[in-house]
Amino acid sequence: MKNSVSSATSLYKSLLLKHVKRGLSKHPLYMTWINMMRRCYDPREVTYYMYGAAGVDVCERWHDKEKFFEDMHPKPSPELTLDRVDGSKNYNPNNCRWATIYEQNSNKKTNVRITLNGVTHTGAQWAEITGIKHATILQRVKAGWSPAQILNPAKFHRWRRPS
Repeated sequence: MKNSVSSATSLYKSLLLKHVKRGLSKHPLYMTWINMMRRCYDPREVTYYMYGAAGVDVCERWHDKEKFFEDMHPKPSPELTLDRVDGSKNYNPNNCRWATIYEQNSNKKTNVRITLNGVTHTGAQWAEITGIKHATILQRVKAGWSPAQILNPAKFHRWRRPS
């Protein structure tokens, strides 16, 4: 494990120095690229445990920042951030998009997903659709209710399963 951490750190440092020396640090996507690389290769990065330590990697093409810029530029809007479409896959041109924070939050592995009548949404999305509080939906899921019961706007007493 120590060897993989030190090799990830040295890769990150060498890539960073290479691109700073070439004057590419002024590009609008520079910080996006740096943060992606930090998440995957810098064990000192706070979120490294969810990315690099969990096996998430950056495709070889994107180790060259100019290739990343070529594939992801322009960023359509300043409020969008880099998102992996499939969170179980690596950073690469076929798996990345620009997304809002709302879209990213809907794309987390930890989300509770509920399917009713063939339609699947996260608990937060169902809360928005139905008007039921998100916390109520999560409590109903935890209590083992069926999707139809979870998404029923009727109020039930003390989290007993409705009959």
